Amino acid sequence: MITVRTAADLLEHYAAWERDFIGICLHGASLPAAYLREINLKGSHLPGIDLQGAMLCGSHLEGVHLHGGNLSQANLESCSLQDSHLEEVDLSEANLRGSNLHRANLQGSRLEGADLRITILRRANLQQAHLQRAQLTEADLNLANLRGANLFQANLNEASLEQADLSACTLWQTNLRGANLRGALLRLANGQTANLQGVNLSQAVLIGANLRGADLRGAQLTGAAFGGAYFDSLTQFDADFDPIAQGMRRLY
Repeated sequence: MITVRTAADLLEHYAAWERDFIGICLHGASLPAAYLREINLKGSHLPGIDLQGAMLCGSHLEGVHLHGGNLSQANLESCSLQDSHLEEVDLSEANLRGSNLHRANLQGSRLEGADLRITILRRANLQQAHLQRAQLTEADLNLANLRGANLFQANLNEASLEQADLSACTLWQTNLRGANLRGALLRLANGQTANLQGVNLSQAVLIGANLRGADLRGAQLTGAAFGGAYFDSLTQFDADFDPIAQGMRRLY
């Protein structure tokens, strides 16, 4: 069985072609720019670790504890991160394209400018996460918790957020064109100037949401609840949609 007590031990064993480091404990280890492609750290405890700019693509990180760590600009493409603990982790500008983060806890994490295209985030906890300018095209966010998350200028083109909770989140200038938000909760969300063209909002709850300047042309709105939501002269709806009849409030 491999004994790993320090970051140097890990690098030494990895250089000797060892790849399985299941359940190791390294608190606050410093491994910036480390090459650890396809490493197996399943169930390991690595809180506060510094992996800034590290190469980790194709790695097994299921159930790993990385809370408070620095993985900014790291390459985590096609990684397995199911049930991982990523609370307060810095993942800004990280590459997570095609990774599996099913049920991952990313509460309060920093994902500004991160590449999350075609990533699985089903049932993930993204409460208060920072996702400004993140790329989430075709991502699976079904049933995800995004309460209070900041998605300013994020790209969620064709993403799936069915039954996701986006209450009180920031969707200012967010691109949601063609996304699936069926049954999603958007109470008090700030969707000002958001691109919601062709979005499926059927059965969604938008009570109290700010939709000033938003573009909802071609959106599916069957059964959606708009009570107390705000719109203005710049908000765009299809001609057959009456926002006042739906309980919306016009701001001049």
